[in-house]
Order: sequence, then C-alpha cells, then structure tokens
Amino acid sequence: MPVQVTQELIDDLVRIGTLKNSYPVNERGLFNVLGLFVQTKSKKGITSLKAGGMFIAKISLHREECGGEWEVKKYKPGKWETLVKPTLELAEWLHKWEGMGGPLAELDLREAIEGFKKTGVLNLSSTDEVEYFGALAQLMPVLTDKLNLIRERMNLLLQLVQSGQITLFTGLDIGSEDITHECEVLEECLRKAEKVNVPEHLRLHNETFLAFWRIVAHLGWVARDCHMIHAGKPLGIEDTTLGAVVSRESTLQAKIDEYVETAKEYSRLHKEHMKILEQLGIDEEITLKMRLAARN
Repeated sequence: MPVQVTQELIDDLVRIGTLKNSYPVNERGLFNVLGLFVQTKSKKGITSLKAGGMFIAKISLHREECGGEWEVKKYKPGKWETLVKPTLELAEWLHKWEGMGGPLAELDLREAIEGFKKTGVLNLSSTDEVEYFGALAQLMPVLTDKLNLIRERMNLLLQLVQSGQITLFTGLDIGSEDITHECEVLEECLRKAEKVNVPEHLRLHNETFLAFWRIVAHLGWVARDCHMIHAGKPLGIEDTTLGAVVSRESTLQAKIDEYVETAKEYSRLHKEHMKILEQLGIDEEITLKMRLAARN
C-alpha cells in the first residue's frame, strides 16, 4: 500500500457509517449533504465500508462481521478527506437530534449547510437543548410508572378506610414496602435530574420540573406513611387496644389529609409545567417565523 491510512481516518469513517445506518433509510441522505458519501453493509459474514463520491469510492475497507482489524482494499488520498471531519460533526449532530428535531432544527441545518458550501466552515447550532430534553425524556417514564403505582396503592387504602374496615387490618401491610421501593427509585432519578446540564433559556422550565418531581417523591413518602400507620407499625403491631386503634385512626386521617393536600400541589405544579412547555413552543414558533422572514 503506497500511502498509509491513519487509524483516525478509519475510526471517523466507521463512526459516520454507524450513525448513518442508525437513521431511517429514507433520511440517510442528510449524511451526504456536504459531499462525502459513506456506505457500510454486511454480507456473508463480511462488513464493508466505502467512502468518497456518490459513484466512485476513494477508500474501501473490509473486515469480518464479528470484529477484528479493518483491511484496506483501496485508498486514494485527496481533497475528499477534508470533508470527513465536517461530515462526522454533522453525523453526531443529526444523531443527537434524531426524533426530536422540529422546524427550527431543520432551519438550523439548512443554514449550516448553506454556510458550509460558501465558506467551507460548518457552523451547526448547539445541541444543549436537545441533550437536556433527551436526558429528561429518559427519566420521565420512571416518574410516570412510579406515580401510577403509588396512586394505585393509595387508592386501595382509601377504599378500605372509607368502607370502615380500618380496624380489621391491624398488622396487615398492604403496600408500604412497595411504595418505599418506588420512592427510593424516584429519589435516585431526582438526583440524576438535578445533575443534567441546563441551557440558560430553560432555567425556569428546569426549576419547575424539579419542583414537580420533588412533590411526586413527597407524595410517595406520605402514601408510604399512610400504609405504615394503617398496618399499625408506628404504634406496634401487637397493640390492638381500643385506645391504640382510635389513636392510629386519628393519625392516619391526618396523614391522609396531608396526602390530599400534596396531591393538590402536584396538580398545580403539573399545570404550571405544561404551561411553560406550551410557552416554549410558542417562543420557538415566533423565532422560526422571524428567521424565515429575514431570509426572504
């Protein structure tokens, strides 16, 4: 081989090909817009990578599908290599925005490509916002799942209390251990949410989101306390005297009242959170209209 292919070049091309293949087939053309075409495919246990122009490859690599070193079958150095780093940067940008981009992100991409064709410099917009929402999106299913379980357990307890069967369940725990586990998971996820990097223009959203998350965790702990009181644990399971039962019932009702008030605060914060999200959408739409008007 007359000219040595650097490992950095191989790694960059492999990364571009990997990210491109992770995209829907009908959208992979976005990875070619700067003029570099990277194609990877696997057949009969062999993975191949070709890169260069649309029709003529400037480099061709092969390796066993299970891994191992890349074998260079063809390599013609040239100006096409100057497109590798910008294309890699574009590929990483597209990967972060996948499934989360909107009209504003599409305009950012269009203007970045136009600028690159004029100046040779790729100026992509920051991905801080999408990384922020992406991190929260990974946590939200946990919040929803744990909140639903806490509500189910609490509703069961409220049904028992409302039916007047509280005295029949002294010593029977119908959910405190489950709720304790869910609350611990919520607390762990809250700590992760508090460490997420927050773009400056999303500070208010983040403060409201964290307050919303904290109130859900508090709701869970209150529900756990209700179940423990119902089971007679704070007073001693063996204490079944009338005075103990009456005291337990009074304590439980006070804790149920706290749960109801906490649930109201949860509803308030949820509405506030949704309003902020709605306003962010409105602000983005206004920004998009202004930028489109400036292009005309």
